[in-house]
Amino acid sequence: FLSTVAHNKQSFTKSQIRGADAACTLQAILAWPSVKTLKQIVATNSIKNTPVTINDVDRAEFTYGPALPTLQGKMTRSTPTSKPTIFAPVPLDLLEHHSLVDLYADFLFVNGLPFMHTKSKNINFLSIQFCKARSAAIIKQSLKYIKDKYESRGLKVAHLHADNEFNIIGLDDVLKPT
Repeated sequence: FLSTVAHNKQSFTKSQIRGADAACTLQAILAWPSVKTLKQIVATNSIKNTPVTINDVDRAEFTYGPALPTLQGKMTRSTPTSKPTIFAPVPLDLLEHHSLVDLYADFLFVNGLPFMHTKSKNINFLSIQFCKARSAAIIKQSLKYIKDKYESRGLKVAHLHADNEFNIIGLDDVLKPT
């Protein structure tokens, strides 16, 4: 069942529709008060000599529905329900043929902020991680995090391919399998 304005107008006379239109105009002039507030303004005669009646306000709401500006800003977004994270098992073929991973790493910048980007050869798993800085400690911490992710899935990081920025003393200790 679809209710249209034209269908709703058929229920009223032309003068009643003009009254509903006047109620809509008054609501717009008053900066879109709610229907309840508009009825109260009309009922208490707060605006002297207005031709709009409470019945005109009711007809306007029935004919045109609630005014869009009265709805905007009054609805709040409900908190979405969270879904549990489901980890898919690593395919056995992948574990069998590609258990040793060659990892490629480099930095990229978005709006001047550094991000470490890694890609694994053959698996083509991409990761990107925000880094506060490009210091040796941050690089080690980020690579350890990535290495631990691979190891948690049964894969071992065999080689790291990167530019001289990653030529850090002690980086080999981070990448050793645990």
